[in-house]
Amino acid sequence: MKKFGRPFGMFALLLAIPLIAFVAAEGIQWKSDSTLRQTLLKEFPDKAATINNVTVTSLCENPDVRSDQGFSDVCSQNDNIGWMKSGAIFAACFGILMVAIIKLAGTVARKRRTLLLLLFAPGLHLTMLATSALALLYAALGIAALYYGESALIGRIHIGIMLAFGIGAIVAVGSLIRAQFITVRRASTTIIGKKLERQQHIRLWSFIETLADRMGAERPQSIVAGLEPNFYVTEADVICVDGKLRGRTMYISLPLCRILNADEFTAVLGHELGHYKGLDTKFSKRFFQSIEALPKQSQA
Repeated sequence: MKKFGRPFGMFALLLAIPLIAFVAAEGIQWKSDSTLRQTLLKEFPDKAATINNVTVTSLCENPDVRSDQGFSDVCSQNDNIGWMKSGAIFAACFGILMVAIIKLAGTVARKRRTLLLLLFAPGLHLTMLATSALALLYAALGIAALYYGESALIGRIHIGIMLAFGIGAIVAVGSLIRAQFITVRRASTTIIGKKLERQQHIRLWSFIETLADRMGAERPQSIVAGLEPNFYVTEADVICVDGKLRGRTMYISLPLCRILNADEFTAVLGHELGHYKGLDTKFSKRFFQSIEALPKQSQA
């Protein structure tokens, strides 16, 4: 029941405003057509059969009628109602299509990690942009439905509700844009440790690079040593006592180095280099913007 309820609720949320706007537009056009026919029947009672097929839309297709001062406002409003109907249909179709594409992309990428890595960032930004556009369209449809619906059906307009729709849309789009900027911000983490320069630690660098080559893994571009009892690798920006490091960084625990023998040390380093080979650090960098947890994604 829960599995059925979730997609049903999502589609109900997607279709609620477009459906309301479409029904309001249909109701307004029906009332306008009925008023027009009643007026024409009073003037031409002998042409009832023809008048019953007349609509405001068909009447406004005549250039002479549209240019008439008495009908210009009516035709203009009818055009706007037509646009509201088209916008409601487009919003509903676009929302459903967006959900279908996200579902399809997730299904396809679920079994292909490299494809997921390539699709996630651009897919996320496109989804946020599409959602922002959809939020603005929903707000426009809601305001139009209130404006034309209330003026046609009850003869009054609630300005406050319309303002609430507009402000709500602006807040929603602003939140989405802010979230989008956060997701494109480079991942970074702070490490209490010191960078080990290649020239000063040639044997360690040579040992790690040789091990990486044997495993077919990428070599670390920086090595940092510290007192934290962990070994880990990351591709986030690393801030240490020597400044900011970018690229592939390996962290080595000095206390653990004192108690590990050579085989244990090799096994731990091999495990960490395996994260480079398995693209784990790329996933951490791409998916986790709360960077305090990034090293934990690949720690021993």
